Amino acid sequence: MDSISDTDKAKRQRKMNSDPKEEVVLVEEVSKREQLLFGKLDGPGRTTVDKANAWKEVMDLLIASNTNRYDAWGNE
Repeated sequence: MDSISDTDKAKRQRKMNSDPKEEVVLVEEVSKREQLLFGKLDGPGRTTVDKANAWKEVMDLLIASNTNRYDAWGNE
């Protein structure tokens, strides 16, 4: 038994969780590290630690570029 009808689902729309600037930063930074992030971990220069560090760098840059969000206390 589905409590939400198909018409109700069609009316609701997800709110965007990011702004276009964040998306640009994300795409640029992931593109710079694409081979490491998505490539095979073969060879001496690629380890899971390197891959994790690359994702952390992307995350840190994304957070640093995030100037239009609320802090932990709800302040702008």
